[in-house]
This record gives sequence, structure tokens and C-alpha cells, in this order.
Amino acid sequence: MMIPDFTDTANGVARLFCYTKELLYDSYDTILVKWDEFARDSIQNNENIISVSGAKIYALKTERYSVTDLDGDNVVSGQPQYNGKARFAYASLQAGVTEKLVMDVSAGPDKTSPPTRTTRSWPCRGYR
Repeated sequence: MMIPDFTDTANGVARLFCYTKELLYDSYDTILVKWDEFARDSIQNNENIISVSGAKIYALKTERYSVTDLDGDNVVSGQPQYNGKARFAYASLQAGVTEKLVMDVSAGPDKTSPPTRTTRSWPCRGYR
């Protein structure tokens, strides 16, 4: 289930909450989209993403992730003119043991190409 939230567009942000119930886990994701001309046009897959976060809750394990801006441009994916430096954080908690991973990443060669379905990934199935 996807739930859009347009209550903060006056501040330049729209949210998309995603919930998926699978056989072995529940998945919760939140996407913050920059509410700009790209978000308001009729072209799909050209939105600027401010941040993404979420969790998968299993019976005996919880996984959490986030992707946040690292270079101060308030964008982690989207238009090719952005260099796209971001921080990816992942944490897993199982049987009282926490494992963490943090990666600082920057855009690869595709930053000069228009974004397409093959150069972008989304945490919510069906959001294309």
C-alpha cells in the first residue's frame, strides 16, 4: 500500500509512505520528494529524492536502512545535473546483536545521462 502525503508541499517536500505485508516480513518505507517543477510535471521518473528510509520487520530480526544527502544539495537521486553524494546506512538487529554498515557514495558515470528505470532504484515495489 502506498500513501502519498502532500501536507508539507509549502515547505518544498512531499512524502510517500509505503507498507508491504509479505509472508515472512512487514516492510515500511518513506520517500521524501523535493516538491519542485519535476515533481509537479507529467513526466514519470524525473523527481528529485531528498531522502529514503525504511525497515523490514521479521519475526526474529529487524533491518533498517536510510539514504540521506551528504553534499548539502538536499538531493540523493534525480536530475543528472546533481553529482549525487549520499550516505547509505544499514542496521540489522537479531538476537540482541546489532550489525551496522555506513557507506558514503557519489554519483557514477551515469550522472550525465537522463535518469531511466535502469539507472534508478526505488524501495517500494510498483513505484515507477
